[in-house]
Amino acid sequence: MDISSKSGMKLDTERPFESLAKKMLSHFLAGRIDNRIDVILKAARDYKIDGAICSYFY
Repeated sequence: MDISSKSGMKLDTERPFESLAKKMLSHFLAGRIDNRIDVILKAARDYKIDGAICSYFY
């Protein structure tokens, strides 16, 4: 599921690469690590998360 599609951001077909870059950078997990941590912690509080599983695939 593409969570960023919920933003309603429309891609500009006249400027596809710039438009896609803006969409990717507007994603809630893009940007500084402290912002990403804040977003994740807020979601955990809002949804009353009891735990999480983190897995990494290399």
